[in-house]
Order: sequence, then C-alpha cells, then structure tokens
Amino acid sequence: MTPANRFRRQVGRVLMMVVIGLVSACRDDGSTGPDLTASVILTAPEPLNFIGDQDLIEVNARSSAGEVVSAPGLMWTSLDPGIATVDQAGMVTSVTRGEVRVVAALEGLADTVTVVSRQVPATVVTPLDSVGLLVGDTHQTMVTFSDSGGTAVPEAVASFSSADPGIASVGAEGLITGEVPGLTTVTVVETGFGVATLDITVGVFGSPETLVGSVTVPNRPFGIAVGPQSMAYVARVGIPEVSRLDLSEMAITNSFRVGVSPTDVAISLDGSLAWVTNQVSESVGLVEVGLDRQFLETQVPGRPFRVRVMPDGSSIYVTLNNGIVARITPGGELKESVEFPAAVNGVAYSGEFVYVSLPSGMVGRFVAGSTTVDRTYSVPGKPQEIVVSPDGNTAYIANESLGLSVLDVATGNVTIVNLSGGGFGMAVSPGWDRLYVTVPARGNVEIVDLGTLEVVSTLSVGGAPRRIAFDRFGTVAVVANEEGWVDVLR
Repeated sequence: MTPANRFRRQVGRVLMMVVIGLVSACRDDGSTGPDLTASVILTAPEPLNFIGDQDLIEVNARSSAGEVVSAPGLMWTSLDPGIATVDQAGMVTSVTRGEVRVVAALEGLADTVTVVSRQVPATVVTPLDSVGLLVGDTHQTMVTFSDSGGTAVPEAVASFSSADPGIASVGAEGLITGEVPGLTTVTVVETGFGVATLDITVGVFGSPETLVGSVTVPNRPFGIAVGPQSMAYVARVGIPEVSRLDLSEMAITNSFRVGVSPTDVAISLDGSLAWVTNQVSESVGLVEVGLDRQFLETQVPGRPFRVRVMPDGSSIYVTLNNGIVARITPGGELKESVEFPAAVNGVAYSGEFVYVSLPSGMVGRFVAGSTTVDRTYSVPGKPQEIVVSPDGNTAYIANESLGLSVLDVATGNVTIVNLSGGGFGMAVSPGWDRLYVTVPARGNVEIVDLGTLEVVSTLSVGGAPRRIAFDRFGTVAVVANEEGWVDVLR
C-alpha cells in the first residue's frame, strides 16, 4: 500500500468514527429539536464511466429524532482531485481512472463515500469498416477504443470473430484472411465490459480460371450478365429471346421474348431488374428478373449495342450505331444524349466520367448527366470493349486489330499488350487483379495480370467467344460463345 493510500484509509476511519459518535449527540447549546441536523449520511454514486462523467452524491441528513431535515452549508472535499473533483453541490466529475474518497462536513458532522472513476470502452474505432480481399490475401485489423466522452482507452483489449470463417477467417490479433469468394462480417468486441462492438464487412474476391463445363445455348448467344442466386441472362442474337441460366445446374431454365436481335444485357446490383438492347428493334427492354419478362420497351434513336448500369443505379447508358450515347432512367425514360462522330460500342464508368470506345479508333469521355464530350483519345486499331480503373488513371481497351490497348488517361499514351489475336469482349475480375479478354478468331479467353500486364493464362474454349461476365465476388465467370454455348469458369 502506498503512503498516499494509507493516509486516505486512515482519514476515512477517523471520519467514520466522528459520524458514529455524533449521530445521537446534542448541539453545544443543549437543544435536541427535530429541526436540527444530527447526522449526515452519504450514498455513493454509481461508478463514473468515462472521463468527464458526472453524478450527484445523495445526502441523507436527519435530526436526533430520526426525521429527514435539510443540511444547508455542507462543505465538500475530494481527497484526490486528480481522480475526481467535487463541487459544493456534491456533484463529482471524473478526471482519470481510480478510486477517491469524498467528504461532506457540516458543523462537526461528516461522512465520506468512495467514488469509483473508470473508463468503460463505448466505441470501437477502425480506419476501415469494410475490407476487400483477394482469396489468400490478408488484412491486419487496427482498432482503438474510446469511452462515451471520446477519450481513448489504450488498455482496452479486443477479441475478433468471423461470422463465416469459411469465407474469411480471423486470428486472435485481428489478422483477416480471405478463404473463398463471398461476403461475411468480422465482429470486434472489447473484452473487459463487452459494451463496445463493431462489425466489419469483409468481401473476398476470386478470379476463376478453371473451365468447368458449358451450357448449350442455340441461336448465337452474345451478351451475358450474372445476377444473384447463381443465375445468368444470355442474349441470343439469332432469335428475339433472352434465356435464364441456372449456373448451379448448368442448364437453361427459362427463355422469354424481347425485341429483335438482342445483343447485350445488364442486371441491376440488387438483381431485380435487367435491361436488354434490341438492336434491330432500336429499343432497350426493361425486364422484371423475378418473372423473366420484358414489361417495358424504350425506343432509342438508333441501333443499340451495349448497355451499362451506373454503379449507383441512377442511370443506364446505351451506345448506338450512329455515334449517340443515350441515357435512360431506371424506369425506362429516355433522357439526354451525347454525340460522337462514329458508331460507339463499349461503355465504362470511373468517378464522374463515362468512357466509350469507338471502333473507328477513338476513346471518348464525358461527365455523367452532361451532353458535352469532355475529351477524346486516339487509340489505333479497332477498339471494342473498354474497362477503366477505379482511380480513373488507366483505360483498358480490347482491340480487335491489335490485342489489348492500355491508355494512360492523363497523357493519352497507348501501349499494346500482345494477345493470340484481336481482342473483342473483356471484363475485369471483381477483385481487380485480372483482366479477361476474348479472342474470337482464335477461340481463346486470355487472362492478363493487371499488375504486370502479362498474359498469365490462355483458355482454349473454341468457337467464337464474345462477352464475359462475373458474379459479384468472382466465384464464377461466364463466356457467351456465338457458336452456340456458354462456358462456365470457377
């Protein structure tokens, strides 16, 4: 026991003896009336739970006859104001963690209580409340705790648990490891009081590279999109139909009519709606995914090629054969258009910009919602599909003449990645580590590492592979093959 603590305990004992000796005593003038204070008893407040927390000490003053009386003029003292202070109304305020004796005295009467000042961690703070990982990658979770007043609690200890360790496991020190593609949560709990908790969303992304089989789809399957619950839509150019594929059963489960020559299809992030470009009908069909039916058709001023939903779902952009890029609302209303000098094919988004590719040898850019071209780039060859990095610094263009073109958005410089032939369709893996490019003339799907820009794998699928699509986490990829099937990669 430290000298300071020994002194506090001795003072407390003396004060308690004073109280006991004076409970039934008379005043110096001999009066014993019920209106005179004969005892003062304090009730300790609840523990103070954060730095700056306050509470009022309850005072029970009684006369010699045991009746409750007022006790004006009480003098309050904290025996260690460095832990908690007290004002002359009996309000104690936490300064730091510890225990302190507080004394109330009145004309020879006194009592003392112990006030507990502690820090209960109430908030978990972490730099990231959502984490994206590739399969096999790790992330070290960094957390700090603070009390309800916002003061840090550096001694607090965290425990970690994963809602689905099969998707993402987590160690005792908070190291998260991506196991298989999917979505789960890691929960952080402060171990002392269990009040402070936080859920961290963890998405694990894969790059499927194994061809596991194919689904026969007659009549020139061309455009394709993957929705939730292991389903996909494939647009069949040869007939006015879109087919639903069950990717678990590897089979067509339904087909429904749309406009003439459907070339592309896109599905909303929540999987409730889809849009299909009906090229010869010069329309975009709006599809209710749950019922597999086109319930609305929006006429557009030309033959539509590609359709893409903006990441926030607020708009849908459609590229046309006459150089027009049209914007459609989710409800099917045709809005403003942007005009380019020749047919427009691919469309991609990054930040506020919409990027499009022109097979005549150009990439164009405009601000979403505007009608003015912001910038154009010369891209030699025959640009087809386009993908733009999330930071907007690089555009990747499947080039039907040259393979893969890589455009530096700031400088306009273009470099070429050689493939086995001309690139046509293209999609980036959800974890942004691989670029998948179809080479129809060779019957190949070529996989390019985005870090090195080297071809790391070539899948010989035969036929004429066209469009590629992934599910949300890269569990599966599908390739529409115009020769009459859809390849499935896992």
